[in-house]
Amino acid sequence: MKYILAYFLLSISSLSISQSKNTGQEYLEKGKNFIKQNNIDSANFYLQLAVQNRNAKAINLLKEELKIDIEYHDIMPLLVVDEDPKFLYKEKEYPINNKDYSLNPKLVTQIRKALNSSDEIRKSEFTGQIFIELVIDKEGNFAGSLKKGTGSELLDKNIIEQLNRELKFKPAIYKGRNTGAWAYMIPIGF
Repeated sequence: MKYILAYFLLSISSLSISQSKNTGQEYLEKGKNFIKQNNIDSANFYLQLAVQNRNAKAINLLKEELKIDIEYHDIMPLLVVDEDPKFLYKEKEYPINNKDYSLNPKLVTQIRKALNSSDEIRKSEFTGQIFIELVIDKEGNFAGSLKKGTGSELLDKNIIEQLNRELKFKPAIYKGRNTGAWAYMIPIGF
């Protein structure tokens, strides 16, 4: 169940994230081809690259079909970390997700408070919805971006700066080490 929901959540975010020259999808396809050729080492190499490039299907192939562990990277998929990141508020730690892997509503409330505490953002005339990619670096800082912004480069920059300033996290743990985690695409309406 965890992997099915994980696959759904991660595949939604990987749809909008795959915009670099060597996308996770390209690495995934190469990995699949090497699986067909029974070249497990090459398949592992390309599927690990696909995971680094945020392709959720590669996680399932590595873990379920090849029975290979995901290698440590500075940023890991939320569903493979040993200990989930937590968000910090008033010196307390809160999980970023509920037991069913849905986003903790307290985190969304914190994001809204962070955005409303900025005069520039609050006074903007933007109405609509933005999509925040939640990425937490291995030091516990917000390292995400806007996957759908306001249309104003300046306002989008202000939103990201405000989230960087206001949101703090305890990083995820993988194989005994702090790691970053990419987790959710969060819609926020204005």
